[in-house]
Amino acid sequence: MTSGVGKIVAVDYGATIRRMATAWITYAWKDNEHGDIDFIAQELMREGLAIKLDRWNLHAGRRLWEQIEIFITDPKQCDAWIIVRDAE
Repeated sequence: MTSGVGKIVAVDYGATIRRMATAWITYAWKDNEHGDIDFIAQELMREGLAIKLDRWNLHAGRRLWEQIEIFITDPKQCDAWIIVRDAE
């Protein structure tokens, strides 16, 4: 995981800024047939990481790869990538 400037997600009353890192999960759709990727994404979110996943963040009717490119190359959209690969 790479570090970078996170996004401001909350400001508490003491004016302390908390940042949440954002990660894009890349995977083959067949690897999520049993919901494994969804489980990983939910667990990472539970630990405080903001997750971007194709099914959650891509919009129908727009070019798929252009949307993915924006998410993985724009530092305002994503701080890190998580690549999930089946052992096969």
